[in-house]
Amino acid sequence: MSARDDYPAFAPLETYDAMTVEIDQLRRWKAEATMVIAEWDLVWNLFGRPGELGQTKQQGMADLLKLLTARDVNVLDNERER
Repeated sequence: MSARDDYPAFAPLETYDAMTVEIDQLRRWKAEATMVIAEWDLVWNLFGRPGELGQTKQQGMADLLKLLTARDVNVLDNERER
């Protein structure tokens, strides 16, 4: 579908062209954003859907990353003490 289908033919040519360019750019942005969100969901699912009910996926992943990082630091500190 082209952005040109969204506007009536009686719009001034300059306005018409600017609007169609903007709509096409927004459609590309939406397609890219949809792909990024789908990939983000894949990662979230691979990590076992971390987070509590009502918590965003991003916050759940951030909390899990902090926990895993803290565990790694503890393991490294314990190894150094030996």
